[in-house]
Amino acid sequence: MNSNLGIYKHASFFKILLFDFSTKLRIPKEFVKKYGEIMPEEVILETEAGSKSWAVKIKPLDDTFCFNNGWPQFVKDNNLSDMDFLVFSLVSKSNFHVAIYGKDGVLRQPFSPVLNMKISFTAVNDHNRFFMVIPKAFAVQTGIAMKNTINLQNEGGGKKWRVNIDNERNGERFLLSEGWNVFREENNLSLEPTLRFEFDACSGNLILKKESEAVPTTTRKRGRPRKYY
Repeated sequence: MNSNLGIYKHASFFKILLFDFSTKLRIPKEFVKKYGEIMPEEVILETEAGSKSWAVKIKPLDDTFCFNNGWPQFVKDNNLSDMDFLVFSLVSKSNFHVAIYGKDGVLRQPFSPVLNMKISFTAVNDHNRFFMVIPKAFAVQTGIAMKNTINLQNEGGGKKWRVNIDNERNGERFLLSEGWNVFREENNLSLEPTLRFEFDACSGNLILKKESEAVPTTTRKRGRPRKYY
């Protein structure tokens, strides 16, 4: 691929969604001829929300190329339909900003479930010093699946710990890896039976909310035991 990134500036194209756009989307031939040399085989699509991104493969199709693997998820997450009007702007070698206009010609409100709810997960502390597993659904929904690193922080703010995110088994498992041991030790997590993390959409950080395992107790009533005859 050509390393000259200057030519991508102001590069854009539009598509009106017609026919079978749900599984793939053809990229205009002229756009490919002009900018195809700088584009990798996989690109990232981002919308107005900016809190989530989608990894999409670019594959050959007839005499041009198309968005393929990953594109159906983009269509689903953004609720795209016939006659929607999309503008793709190449903002870096591997990133497209996508503006979505409805049939009425008005820019759609960005889809961002992360901004409208608090998303968290609770994991049993297996006391592994080197990594912790992040649930796949959580990683995908929050966009963590697209990251290489993330900041961990305690509830209430303060110090941040930078931790690597490993993608294993072709996206089937995500781990907090390098840096996890330091975070674990400095926060004395070895005695915690469970760990709960909440995703902060504003900062993009994972916030630790410690949870202690409740031990059920039984209160016995005073008095003589009841007899059954």
